[in-house]
Amino acid sequence: MKSKTEDININKEFERIFPLTPRKSLFDDSEDYESFREYIIAQPYISLEKENLPFSEVETMHLFYIERDGGVGRNCYAIGCFDEKTSTFVLKKGSKWVSEVTRGYLFTASELQRRIYIKKNCKVIADSIIQSRDIICKSPGVAASFVLGRIANGWKEWIDKEGCCLKAVYKNSEGCDKKLVGEIVTSLQPPILNVLHILQNKG
Repeated sequence: MKSKTEDININKEFERIFPLTPRKSLFDDSEDYESFREYIIAQPYISLEKENLPFSEVETMHLFYIERDGGVGRNCYAIGCFDEKTSTFVLKKGSKWVSEVTRGYLFTASELQRRIYIKKNCKVIADSIIQSRDIICKSPGVAASFVLGRIANGWKEWIDKEGCCLKAVYKNSEGCDKKLVGEIVTSLQPPILNVLHILQNKG
């Protein structure tokens, strides 16, 4: 038997597919109309939009959080989940990033990519950067760096509601840690190369 929540959502879906004004004119009488409505209601929920599902997929996720109160431009509150199969990390819509990045992070590959993501996926309101949609990051470290505005170890920064860090929950993460080190080295390459280039020109 369907719950009240399910009925409400199915009715919304029916309203979305068949707007109120034209739909009854498609049928000869009310019996045909009601029969068709019952048919729509009996269909699987696969056609429903995610936010209208009776049981949200968010409830089944193991969610992790980053929260900081560092003053103007350094506040953040982000929510995400880890995909163990792909080693990617999903930053959930509505997450708030810091608006001011650290000097050491500025102009790194990660910070430049962060700017692109902000332009495409976020809204900038006053001193807040708010995600307008979910974002898939290639690792927990990338996701944490985007949120915190600095190079970050996502395996330690992401904490669940029980107070456990990501690495503690997903213990088999040795390969992921090596990947994180590679990402940090890659992100530091541009500024290091710039310094070497300046020193070479001075010499």
